Amino acid sequence: MMAGITETDIPETSLFKVSRARLPWLLVAFGGEIISGYLMSRFQASIAQLLSVVFFVPLIMAVGGNVGNQAAVVVIRGLATGEIALADTRRRLFHEFFVAFINGLFLATLIFSISSLWLKNSKQGFVIGLSLIIIVENAAFMGAVIPFILKKLGIDPAVATSPFITTSNDIFGLFIYFSLITLFLKFF
Repeated sequence: MMAGITETDIPETSLFKVSRARLPWLLVAFGGEIISGYLMSRFQASIAQLLSVVFFVPLIMAVGGNVGNQAAVVVIRGLATGEIALADTRRRLFHEFFVAFINGLFLATLIFSISSLWLKNSKQGFVIGLSLIIIVENAAFMGAVIPFILKKLGIDPAVATSPFITTSNDIFGLFIYFSLITLFLKFF
């Protein structure tokens, strides 16, 4: 099942019942993205000093979202098929941590190279790459842990995971990215 889709999503089901089943999870995502926008506004001074950091926000958010969703899909599928149990949480988190580290290192090297050439500033490229490694690790953790938490709470992870992952990865990703940019701003 996709996020916000339930067994009631069949042609005979009332449009309002389907909407009522999906809307709460969309509101979670909506509220989270409002927080993301507010968070960006809190870093307005840093953004104004180094406008080029905004060029990489779509990449930061998309990579975080995709990494989180990849980890979540593996866990959700495993929970649904019985290949993964709640008792496997720690082992799965470590597994996702190491996969994310390998992928994060590769993507960070790639974005360091691209951004250094594009912006002609290897220091800025380093900070963008460092941010990406941390964001990928965080996203993998969130993607793996949220389905376990929802399952433990008795909420179907297949229905509710995606909005939580999208929202948390956007909020934490932006916070990590702009915090590191702000921290290293004096070196640019």
